[in-house]
Amino acid sequence: MLPDRALGWARTVYFCYYAAWAALLPFLPLYYASLAFPASRIGLLNAIPPLATLVAAPLWAGLADATQIVVAPGEASKSLTSAKRVYDALAAARVERGDLIVGLGGGVVTDLTGFVASTFKRGVEFALCATSLVALYAALLMLKAGVIDAAVVGGGEELLTPGHFLEFSALKALAGLSDPHRPAAQLSRPFDARRDGMVLGEGGALLVIERESLARRRGAPIHAFITGMGASNNDRGMVESLAATQEIALRAAFADAGYAAETVDLVECHATATAQGDVEEVAALKALFPRNSATRLTSFKSQIGHTLGASGLNSLIRGIMALQAGVFPATLNYETPDAAIDLEGWGFRVPRTPESWPEPAHRPRRLMVNAFGFGGANYVVHLEENREDRGVLLRAPLPPEPEADPAPEKAAPEVAGVAVFEASLKGRPYRLGVLTGSRNETEEIISQNNIKGLSHPLPEAEHRRLERLGLYLAPAADPAPPLALVFAGQGTYYPGMGKELYDTFPPIRRWMDRLARVADFDLLHLLFHSRDDNLQRTLWQQPALFTLNYAIVRYLLDLGLMPRAMAGHSLGELVALCVAGVFSFEDGFRIVHKRAQCMDRAGEVQGDPGTMVAVNVPLE
Repeated sequence: MLPDRALGWARTVYFCYYAAWAALLPFLPLYYASLAFPASRIGLLNAIPPLATLVAAPLWAGLADATQIVVAPGEASKSLTSAKRVYDALAAARVERGDLIVGLGGGVVTDLTGFVASTFKRGVEFALCATSLVALYAALLMLKAGVIDAAVVGGGEELLTPGHFLEFSALKALAGLSDPHRPAAQLSRPFDARRDGMVLGEGGALLVIERESLARRRGAPIHAFITGMGASNNDRGMVESLAATQEIALRAAFADAGYAAETVDLVECHATATAQGDVEEVAALKALFPRNSATRLTSFKSQIGHTLGASGLNSLIRGIMALQAGVFPATLNYETPDAAIDLEGWGFRVPRTPESWPEPAHRPRRLMVNAFGFGGANYVVHLEENREDRGVLLRAPLPPEPEADPAPEKAAPEVAGVAVFEASLKGRPYRLGVLTGSRNETEEIISQNNIKGLSHPLPEAEHRRLERLGLYLAPAADPAPPLALVFAGQGTYYPGMGKELYDTFPPIRRWMDRLARVADFDLLHLLFHSRDDNLQRTLWQQPALFTLNYAIVRYLLDLGLMPRAMAGHSLGELVALCVAGVFSFEDGFRIVHKRAQCMDRAGEVQGDPGTMVAVNVPLE
């Protein structure tokens, strides 16, 4: 937005001189269309700060993806409209073209308080480009301290005034000032020898973070694990970017993550395509990454421009998507290597097109994200992929098709790979559980992580790191606690429940098929293809629940699970009796089915499906 021509601004001269391009969003209030904002209240959008409008859509999407989250009321932001105040001040003052604007108190580069703070060694005054990672860092500190269980972390940037362009062009930091007529596809050139500055952009990003235990308890999707963060600041000046202070943040992040730089596959760099900034960032990386590590460096800013305060989370979200897809994302317009940066000579690679990201053999894919802001704030975050959807349990031979219902006390089959290390781990202060695919892989992963040399107890961070690799340690002196199984009663079933188990685990499928042969109706169709209103009837829900409960627990018993006690609620009592061997599974299914028929009929007679009766009689 520019002031009206009557104020003396010439739009064509302004844009040619100060900014060749910008990555701008469409009219921001349109985001509310996707949120079913009432048409009768559209007029209120003019009173909503544009930045608040910008974050509305990602906020909605983030909370929807997190399945459900409780957001506690808190103090509202004091202001999201500092840029608009600058615009209003310019317009009210009738600033003419050619006037020299020495400084704007609320500006970015010309922030007077920032210069005062750095001059008198009072540290950084604001974070600007690192803002969204600062928010993430603060949220993680509160999570670790137990102050909160979850947080919504976001960042947004909207450019409403000429201020950003005036300031950055004065620093010669904007792309295209030297050649505004080059092809539009070559706007931003991170790492390239021809780079001549950044392209400013608008955008917003938001994510939901929470404790792993809470996410699992809620059944929320886990897109990645945050393994570490680091921070530093430079008090040498507002715009000075120093590799030495960036290196401090990098080292702190690696210390927090607990793994070496050569195990990081991808770095989402801050890389804004400025002449000095890219050089300093790569120099800081060289201090941590050994030569020939083949780590990929990339910059999201080559695709969407530099979204300033939102850029850190924008890069982080793209990196998570790369982790999940197994693809190294491209950096556009990287064609001519810069000898001053010397990426290839060190062993770094910049993908020019999307490349396959092979899965490491004995660790998850790893990502690092940098955000280095005006004012001297440097923030780094480490992430690992969530490999659980590809995890493989220690393989055990499948139990043969049982001819008769075996007793639950029968010994479980030996699990491959466990006995191999039983002797070598004797005398150690811990017990070991491994998630792996083969005996050879088990041996290799234990050797690489020096499991035999570990002491116990370990720091919590080291426990988490090993568990992400599939290694689980417990004190050897602690006896296994007694295990009890509790079976649920009616009301817990839903359509399609157990379908993935049936398709994935052959032993569960075999038990369910055997129970289906006992039924005098199509049990499998009832389980996986019946309508919800059918399964709400006692007549059908009780046989369905009995089948699923029994099949799952028999598989667990075959794997060696040995409960000391079993209990159940209502229908669950019959499952517990059957598993305990009081009667066969065939008789158990028939009892449950007949019981369901009686209860269903009683409900029809009484006109109340919940009709029940308690009879106080002796056992005999």
